[in-house]
This record gives sequence, structure tokens and C-alpha cells, in this order.
Amino acid sequence: MGPDPQARIKEPVRVGIRCIDVDHLAMHEQMTLFLGLLDRSSSQEPLAQAANDFFQITVRHFAMEERLMEATDYPDRGRHADQHALLMRILLDWWRGFVSRGQYALADEDRAFLVEWFEDHIDTEDRWLADHLRQHGYA
Repeated sequence: MGPDPQARIKEPVRVGIRCIDVDHLAMHEQMTLFLGLLDRSSSQEPLAQAANDFFQITVRHFAMEERLMEATDYPDRGRHADQHALLMRILLDWWRGFVSRGQYALADEDRAFLVEWFEDHIDTEDRWLADHLRQHGYA
């Protein structure tokens, strides 16, 4: 068995735009809670709530970023939004799998993907967006 994906979750890099950083921290906390509950084989109700909360905060955050990209005419907004859409499709597929199986589990590679996606996305795409937003007066 490979390394524990939970051990690799680290606090998100701050990009210097307050509304984005606040959401990233909340998403990190919710993802950590959700993955921790999966690790402890918690009952379905807390897992369902944690998964739903993570999904909802992610939806809200992506919508906020996309509004900022549109308001400032961010040149890479199509690519950035496509990455958001990809992750949302994956999360929705996982959620459907949870509901149809009646058990909440993710393979180690799925957990690792989730953690790595957020770390990479924040450290690249969101950092580039933050640079653009600062040029348009956001802080």
C-alpha cells in the first residue's frame, strides 16, 4: 500500500487575494475533514454531510473566481474555467458513486488526485489569476 494521502494534505499556498485565500483555506479544511472521515470509516451521515459541504464550497468558490475573471476580462478564463468544470464533473461522478453504492470510499489514487489537483491548481492557475486581479486593483 502506498503513502497515506491524508498525510500529504498541506495548507494551501496564499495567492494574495483575500477572498480567494479565505475560500482556499475553507476548502482545505472541508477536504481534510471529508478525507479524514473516509479514513475513519465514519457512518454515512457525517460523510454525506462532509462531502456535500465540500462540494458546495467548491461550487461557490469556482463561481466567485469565474465572476472575477469575467469582470476583469482575464485572458485565460476559458482554460481556467475548463479546469473547474473538469473537477466538478469528477466530484459529481464520485458523489453519484457514493449514493449508488451506499458506501463512501475513494481509492487511494482518487484521494491523491484530489489533493494534487487543488495544490497544483492553486499554485499555478490561481496564482496567475491573482497576479491579473492585482493589476486590476484587487487585494
